[in-house]
Amino acid sequence: MQYLQKLGKHIEQQWRELGYRHERFADLALTTLQSHAPHEQFSVDELVRWFCTNRDVPPQAPDGVFGEPPIAVFESEHFYLEVLFWLDGTTAIHQHAFSGAFHVLGGSSIHTRYRFEEKERLGPELLLGDLRARPPELLHKGATRQIHSGDGLIHSLFHLDRPSVTLVARTRKDPGADLQYSYFVPGIAHSPSHEKERYDRILRLFGVMRQSNSPHCMRTLSELVESGDLHTATMMILSWFRRVPPSTQDRDRLLALVARRHATLARYLEPAIEEARRQALIIDRRKTLHRPEHRFFLSLLLNIHGRERILRLVEEQYPGRPAIDQIVDWVEQMATLPASGDDVSGAPNALGYDFGEAEIRVFGELLAGGTVDEVIGRLAKIYDGVAEQAEELRGLCKSVQESVLFHNLLAVDAVERDSTRG
Repeated sequence: MQYLQKLGKHIEQQWRELGYRHERFADLALTTLQSHAPHEQFSVDELVRWFCTNRDVPPQAPDGVFGEPPIAVFESEHFYLEVLFWLDGTTAIHQHAFSGAFHVLGGSSIHTRYRFEEKERLGPELLLGDLRARPPELLHKGATRQIHSGDGLIHSLFHLDRPSVTLVARTRKDPGADLQYSYFVPGIAHSPSHEKERYDRILRLFGVMRQSNSPHCMRTLSELVESGDLHTATMMILSWFRRVPPSTQDRDRLLALVARRHATLARYLEPAIEEARRQALIIDRRKTLHRPEHRFFLSLLLNIHGRERILRLVEEQYPGRPAIDQIVDWVEQMATLPASGDDVSGAPNALGYDFGEAEIRVFGELLAGGTVDEVIGRLAKIYDGVAEQAEELRGLCKSVQESVLFHNLLAVDAVERDSTRG
């Protein structure tokens, strides 16, 4: 595509005049993509048609891990342009070994930056520390953001539309950026092992064993955790519990094995396991729901901590109506939709919870910021017999607050954390 060739050659010329200094490329890429506004120059359909019908395209990476798919559209000795397509993909919290900028050609995403304060280093590939999210933002078509290598940008992107498409101008690799870390809440940083391919295959074999109901699956995992290095043990545990509901017995058994070797790591792993499973369950719900507003809401529940932040993003995306009313309507709608035919969990509906009139009312009152006592008081003004059912209602409030789906929105600790993090 001539436009992308001209854009790439312009960036090449500008960077040559700067002496190919890596520390200047992020600023150059940002200002160039902003001023040239690629999203206004061509459509995504035109780009796809050009790539599919033109053999004169840059060499493509054989194993691109970002994008569904990624395609290279311009390359030079020092940098290249690529377009990343996303359907259901979401990027883990990560940093980069390169610098540059990305520009949204189509769709939209939730973008969250993070800070990581290292506390303990368990080797070059595994760090423990404090991971904190900055206020999230919605990125729409035309938005451009810088990429700085290393911890200059730790972020995640959750793509809301199908597809979402981004154009990236990036260096090949920046000096000193040898390791590229990904992060797990509450503060585990890891860089892919040199044996990543082997362990990916091991996890797939575990899936085969699980499908055949093999009694040796957990024993084999335990042996790997006990005999492997701490980095391998951490990655195997978190990857496994993204796929399998964590039974208390299995979780405690594996954590005990880790604790005998490194007690601090075990303390970090316990909440990381719960968070990994929470994300997996919400992603499963998102696969069941296809309306844009429902998928958007689940994306917020997956990525955002704190009621006020979620309400703000709902109002930004769907202005003109109070966010609380929007969310209550969405939850009520999802509770009436059937579960996916692929759902083997026995979920009563697409929401995953048996929400009737009482549950919807309790959810709405909690979402409005009411305490449990305030919720019961308000219900008593609407329904008879509330005083006699107060303890049952307390249990219902607690169940809704602590549910996997709504915990980050309604739990008291999530609301308090939202007021202090940033």
